[in-house]
Amino acid sequence: MQQTTQPANDEAADLEEELAELRLYPAEPLQPSERLLEEGELPFELTGPEPEAAMLRLLERFGFPQRLLVAPAEEEGDGDYRILEESRWLRAAREAGIDRIPVRVLPARGLSAALLILILNQPRAAAVAAQADALEQLLAAGISEGAIARAAGMTKAKVARLGKLLELDPNLRRALREDGIKAPVAFAAAALPGEVQALLAADYERDGALTSAQVREVRDRIALEEAAAEREAAGEAMVEDEVQPEPESAPVPDVATDRVRRQAKALLQQLEQTDLPEELAARLAGVLEDIGQVKGED
Repeated sequence: MQQTTQPANDEAADLEEELAELRLYPAEPLQPSERLLEEGELPFELTGPEPEAAMLRLLERFGFPQRLLVAPAEEEGDGDYRILEESRWLRAAREAGIDRIPVRVLPARGLSAALLILILNQPRAAAVAAQADALEQLLAAGISEGAIARAAGMTKAKVARLGKLLELDPNLRRALREDGIKAPVAFAAAALPGEVQALLAADYERDGALTSAQVREVRDRIALEEAAAEREAAGEAMVEDEVQPEPESAPVPDVATDRVRRQAKALLQQLEQTDLPEELAARLAGVLEDIGQVKGED
């Protein structure tokens, strides 16, 4: 048993050391405190979906079923605290007219708070915008995707997929934060080129909505246009190949003509040795010489 647990313990110790160096874990365990916060102490700009009617009824009849987990805000401006998970309860509290919000304050700051947001919102597809914002903060601090995955207990593939949302058109990313588009739509749009995302963002601004069907339609249209362009380019290449002049073929020797020339030369040689009348010999020699010169014979 000891042999199987020792490597795991060593791996855990190495991870603890790595996280400490990256400043993702606090040096000492944090001591949370419980408080009632005024509405103005919490952020007004929230990510995620609107609360369901059932949540409003629950708050009105039972009050908060759990305390909101918050951390001190890093910068002055939108509230004194940042929400680490489940912002829908704060939305519901505001709609229900609840002015004082029970919270559990965890004094996590900086990258530690960003890591908590990334981890605590994993099970919630609706909180993917908050996850993307936290991941962006961690990456901007120079922490690699692999280190973030190890710290958050996530796979590298999941972190890489979440990172694609950082390439989303700014207007679409804002729509994701405001729950104007759902996570599947955002992931599908993030995989498309920037100029195509801009067209989708324009569609969203015009219609106030963007669906997976619209993204698929644009993606399929782009695929068809690219395929048509490839076919056209291939067709032009084929035409160029067809109009190339064929190489000139080597002349085929005329076997019969060569034979006649050789025979004429042989007869001329025999004629010179034959005792014929001078006039007849001259006429035969002329004919044989003409035959020997057929087709450019030298």
